[in-house]
Amino acid sequence: MENPIKPFWAVRNNRVFFIGPIGETGSETRKRSDDIRELLIEPVATTCGFGQVQRADTIAEPGSITDQVIQHLIEDELVIADLHENNPNVFYELGVRHTTGKPCLLLAEQGDPLPFDVHRIRTIFLGYTNIRSWEKAKRDLTSQIKFLLDSPEPPDTNVTIAFDLLKLRRNQGLIDVFAMMEPTRPARKLIRSAIKAGRTWKQLKPKDRAAVDDLCRRFDLLGLYDRLGIVNSLHVDYIYSVPFVELYEGFLSEYVNYLRNGLRGLTHFWELVQFYERVRHVPRNHPAETGAPDWPPDPRNRSKPNG
Repeated sequence: MENPIKPFWAVRNNRVFFIGPIGETGSETRKRSDDIRELLIEPVATTCGFGQVQRADTIAEPGSITDQVIQHLIEDELVIADLHENNPNVFYELGVRHTTGKPCLLLAEQGDPLPFDVHRIRTIFLGYTNIRSWEKAKRDLTSQIKFLLDSPEPPDTNVTIAFDLLKLRRNQGLIDVFAMMEPTRPARKLIRSAIKAGRTWKQLKPKDRAAVDDLCRRFDLLGLYDRLGIVNSLHVDYIYSVPFVELYEGFLSEYVNYLRNGLRGLTHFWELVQFYERVRHVPRNHPAETGAPDWPPDPRNRSKPNG
């Protein structure tokens, strides 16, 4: 049967985020950025079926601009980066996007030298004062977007290539994950006791709530590692999926929802929620289905009992 879960990079939301030098209102930099967004990117995006093209200064939601920019860089289906002026903020944001493995297209001004880190990535060059180059840039941008939409795999970046190499080096990812999750056994036992007694996180003592917070933090990190492909996903699926889903659905979801909508903000434990969305569909072939209450003990210490 076909797996209904799409890879993270292939999830469509029809959003485009434009990063580039913005400049002050009325400046030449702002005028150039506005023109490229309104006369180049937006018409092409509309033709290719995308919605509104957003830029950092057009985000209307209240909250931290930096947090919202990073959320767009992670979540939006397509990012288009203008490398003109070699703006350091743009390259920082480009690096964030490259870690996701999701599509990012590059624009640059004709004649501008590209830094070493990106000079091998296919780039669309535009002469801002050359009307003919605008038509070519539109054709090139349309072609690249359509290619991405039809491609079964995401484009490689320096970061994703490095992650692939790291994944090969970490072919014993099971041990790494156990080392990270082993200290959470008391917290998992605590949660199971609370569920059995009909208690929620609101009835936990402050020190116990701190242990649950640490458990969520570690699962959040595990979700990030899993998405980036630097742990063995088969190990994660087989060992962690069923116990984690049971813990999440039986106890953690209400706590995480409280944190996400409380003082810590909507992005708190974002990876944990994404991890749940993925593993809740994994077939339930875990030892827990046969009655084992938890995942196996740390393989480096076979005599250690389950928590």
